[in-house]
Amino acid sequence: MAQLDLVSALRGLMAYASVVTPNLSEAASLLNCAPARTDDEWQAQGQQLLQMGARAVLLKGGHLPGANAVDWLMVPGQPTLSLSKPWVATRNNHGTGCTLASFLAQGHGLAESAERAKAYLHQALSHASQWSLGQGPGPVDHAFCLR
Repeated sequence: MAQLDLVSALRGLMAYASVVTPNLSEAASLLNCAPARTDDEWQAQGQQLLQMGARAVLLKGGHLPGANAVDWLMVPGQPTLSLSKPWVATRNNHGTGCTLASFLAQGHGLAESAERAKAYLHQALSHASQWSLGQGPGPVDHAFCLR
């Protein structure tokens, strides 16, 4: 399937999603625009994703420059929840989206799940930051809590 077909299919599925969790580049692809770089831009893009039918958007802004990695949880009729942790310099960030989804599946409320996942991922990224595993992105360190 071509990338354009895949993006079109994902757009069509938005109305069925309880929550979508795009990073800024993925949000831009869904909206056919440039990635957000300012507060006004990410807020507008999050609102556009909600208008496409998603019941909630967790927009991941960890690729923005700055001292903190900030994500934003947007739910219609509620104030935006900003989730911020110090940015971790690591290429070992594979699995962050799946980890977030696993917290959402634990049965807590959406905001609590997002806050727990953000705190856990900060630790998992920090513990994996010194790893040098093969080429490309490595995994986050899920075993940090067992040590």
